[in-house]
Amino acid sequence: MRAKKLDLFIAVLLLGISISACGPLEQIMAQVQQGQATPVPEMLTARAQTEAVLMTQAAYTPTRTPTATRTLTPTPSITPFPQTTLRPTITLPASGSGGGVVLTPIPSLTKIPAPTNTPRPTSTPPCDGAAFVADVTVPDGTVYVPGARFTKIWRLKNVGTCTWTTTYTLSFKSGDRMNGPAAVPLPQPVAPGQTVDIPVNLVAPLYDGSYRGDWILKNGSGIEFGIGSGYKSSVYVDIRVSAAMGGVLFDFVSTACNATWQSGASGALPCPGKDGDPAGFVYIQTAPRLEDGRIDSDPALLTAPQNTTDGFIRGIYPAFTPQIGDRFKATIGCDYGTSFCDVIIQVDYKIGNNPIQTMYQKNEVLDGVNTTVNIDLSPYAGTPIQIILTVLSNGPATNDRAQWLFPHIYRGPGTPITPGPSPTNTPGPTATPTITLTPTLTPLPTNTLAVRPSPTP
Repeated sequence: MRAKKLDLFIAVLLLGISISACGPLEQIMAQVQQGQATPVPEMLTARAQTEAVLMTQAAYTPTRTPTATRTLTPTPSITPFPQTTLRPTITLPASGSGGGVVLTPIPSLTKIPAPTNTPRPTSTPPCDGAAFVADVTVPDGTVYVPGARFTKIWRLKNVGTCTWTTTYTLSFKSGDRMNGPAAVPLPQPVAPGQTVDIPVNLVAPLYDGSYRGDWILKNGSGIEFGIGSGYKSSVYVDIRVSAAMGGVLFDFVSTACNATWQSGASGALPCPGKDGDPAGFVYIQTAPRLEDGRIDSDPALLTAPQNTTDGFIRGIYPAFTPQIGDRFKATIGCDYGTSFCDVIIQVDYKIGNNPIQTMYQKNEVLDGVNTTVNIDLSPYAGTPIQIILTVLSNGPATNDRAQWLFPHIYRGPGTPITPGPSPTNTPGPTATPTITLTPTLTPLPTNTLAVRPSPTP
């Protein structure tokens, strides 16, 4: 009995050893097979049980399916991405194949260079080319009464490579000529990149309606050129004529350079003048800022007297014949920001060779308030008169800059007009065409409106 227990203990011991390390058990069994050891029944039983367990494990071990290799396709981009480190693909062998892990390298992404913008070749500017800058006077759709005199001024820029000389002209091309000339020479040479104001004197037609006239530049050889694409487009003047509505009969801004401008300095002043000229100056403001800070859409005349104590400046306009109901209208004041401005603004007139007289006078200082002027010209109906715009310094002339916002003569609806000859188109300060309308036989009343005598010419 004790021998059986001993044999059982030995069998259990050998079974434990075979489970923890198959090598020794396999060696013992090999010795038994070779006759070098005697097998114990319990030993054989343990071996059989061990093999059965191992076979069972092998039978239930699942077969591993190889993982498919994923191929990364880089996406091109215009903007290169920073270098990215990619993990290699791992391929596992099939169960029992005896192979190891296979690493499949992934090629690195190639940077795609960013596209470059190749500039288009620029076209060479032509010898003669112009660009429209502004309508200095007579905006599109301005309403005039029949027969009204006005001056259209275009501001153009030389965008070509050739200098415009005074042999260049602005010539009528098509539409309504409005009693204008066939051509007007440029007032001065214009180098490439410079601008020029080109005035043309016109007369509103005698019948109601809308009117447009097209004008084109010509060089010294008579070759046309203009503005816009290909430098072939014309500039134009566009107005409305209405006797029923009434409208502007005479525009003192657009015709400013048809007047003769004088001061205490010797000789006539240039028009337009140069800002700061101590002899006095006048020029057109296309978008004037009034002394109350408001920017107005109507043009204005800026006039500065001679820079001396009690200096003055005045513009003597061509003669015209007012009719009953005609009115002189304007808004006056000091130029915006001109501190210490202190001027006397006058509307004077002259009949024939008689002395200059005054029909309106107002002292203006920079107080943020503009003054409206509205003068009835009925007392002068039927008599040719010359209107004179005058500014006097009230003491020292420092910062004396007077502003005339859209001074004009307004004719009421239904007032007939007898047209006179067309005005001349000679640019420059000496151009003083006389506009003579057929007068009626209305007697001129005695004028008693003079407040302060004007300076002696």
